[in-house]
Amino acid sequence: MATRKELRQAIDQRLRLIHGSATATRTATGGSTTTLVDTARGEADNFWATYWLFIPTTSDTLAPQGEEALVTAFSAVTDTLTFEPAMTAAIGNTDTYELRRYFSAEMIHGAINAAIEECLVHFPNLAVDETTVIKTDISEYTLAATIADIQRIDLLHHEVKNQGTATAGAALTLTDTGKAWTVNDYAGYEVAIYDGTGAGQYRTISSNTATALTVFVAWTTNPDSTSKYKIKDVTVSPTSANIAFMRYVNNVLYLNQVLDEGQRLRITYAAAHAKLTSDTSTTSIPETLIIDRALYRVLTGASIVLPSDDMARRANQVAQASWDSSQRFINANGGKHASRSLWNRGSTGRKTWWGGSGRSIGTREKV
Repeated sequence: MATRKELRQAIDQRLRLIHGSATATRTATGGSTTTLVDTARGEADNFWATYWLFIPTTSDTLAPQGEEALVTAFSAVTDTLTFEPAMTAAIGNTDTYELRRYFSAEMIHGAINAAIEECLVHFPNLAVDETTVIKTDISEYTLAATIADIQRIDLLHHEVKNQGTATAGAALTLTDTGKAWTVNDYAGYEVAIYDGTGAGQYRTISSNTATALTVFVAWTTNPDSTSKYKIKDVTVSPTSANIAFMRYVNNVLYLNQVLDEGQRLRITYAAAHAKLTSDTSTTSIPETLIIDRALYRVLTGASIVLPSDDMARRANQVAQASWDSSQRFINANGGKHASRSLWNRGSTGRKTWWGGSGRSIGTREKV
């Protein structure tokens, strides 16, 4: 997998086909918060004026690492770049830098992250969430923010060994004085609260007495005398059944059928690929696809006026070639991995999720 730095530099190489003036990473010999000195430079006065200066690394990995400014002047006599705005710390000896014309590192990084998000539908990062407990007479469930592109929802059914209404509870216990359980009969099983105080929680049982369950992890909300619970045998694999739902608005799921309270949902979804926030960050999206899509976004999304018709024409040609190349890559490699998600990132409005039988299973709305 390529790092953000490698992706940025690969895009730089392609941009050279248009304007021919982006530099490889160089090393400073000194500077301040508004100047950078590189005694190995040798260009004419103001050669680098209006270029973007980016600091990828510093000797101590602190500021101004990752900062960027616009060059306002270059002195051939002192090999000094002057820039604005000022950086938050002085540039020092052995700090590295890059210079770009027209397209800043910030633009390129934004395009890389946009390309990663856009490609989620073609190369989904599949994940599973099993934390949603079915509650009594509730059809609306708030899901984790990471759940975005739902692939499938199944109801997991474990055998219920006992159930009732608690008489009391504490951080690690649930008590039901009406019971006469065998000691530690339910160790390793799961207790789920499906109604009353603490509904929607579940915990693994570490031990039990005749009237109290002790759990491994403290409750978020302690149960009380209104808490209805079920004890399930989770030592055996559950049966599962695909379920239908009406819609999913932002991260709220609306079910359209009555389900077995106390059981959990298995939600298979395409999680968002993490944005690249540092030069060492990587992603599982193929490098070739990110470069093509990001380059297309840089050339078509930035409000940059290129200085000649010929340069603008080359930019259009490179943008179109990058888009075509990305589409060929997706057609050749993305189809077998493509997400059949309810909501595909990069789209707008409303989408319908269709089941294999051709029936509408649900919709995803973005509001």
